[in-house]
Amino acid sequence: MMGLLTAAPRHVVAGITKLTSLQAEAVFWVFWYGLMKGYSFSNLTWMCQQMILETGWGGSPLLVQNRNAFGMSCTNSPASTQVGCTQLNDGNTNGIYRTIQSSVKDRFMWDEKRFTEPYEHRKESTYPEVVAKRFYPDSPVVYGATVGSINVNPVWVALTVFGLFVPFEVLAIVKVIK
Repeated sequence: MMGLLTAAPRHVVAGITKLTSLQAEAVFWVFWYGLMKGYSFSNLTWMCQQMILETGWGGSPLLVQNRNAFGMSCTNSPASTQVGCTQLNDGNTNGIYRTIQSSVKDRFMWDEKRFTEPYEHRKESTYPEVVAKRFYPDSPVVYGATVGSINVNPVWVALTVFGLFVPFEVLAIVKVIK
C-alpha cells in the first residue's frame, strides 16, 4: 500500500532532497514507528543519519536489492521480519526484507526486543552512544561521530515525513466521506 499510495510524493521528495526514493520511504517509516514508540525527534534524526551512512546515501545494493535500510545482519530471532539472508564479500551477513517498511520495523524491534538498552534510552540524548556501543563495541566513538557528522537538513526531514503522510490523510478523508 505504501508504494502505490505514495509513489508520486516519494519521488517529489527525493527530487527536492539528496535522498533516493527508497531512503525517503525509509525516513517516513523511521518517524512513523519512532514517534509511535516515544523516540525523541533528535534520536530519530540520528537514526536517519545512521541509515544514510549504512546505505551509502541510498546507492548500496543492501538497500536497493535487499530492502535493508540499516545494513542489519542476518538473524534467526523470532523478533525479525527478515525473509532471507545473503553472504557479503567480507564474510559478514546481511538480512533481506520484503519491503523498506519491514526493514525499518525490524530496526525498532532490534532496539526493543533483541537489545533492550537502546530502547530504554529512546527519549534521552544518550541514545546514539548506547547504540554505537552495542553495535560497534570496538570503535563506538568513531562510529557515533561518523553518523553524527552526516548533514541532515531538518527541512528535508519535514518534507519527507509530511510529504508522504499527506496521501494517508487524503485516503482517510475519502474513507470517512464514503
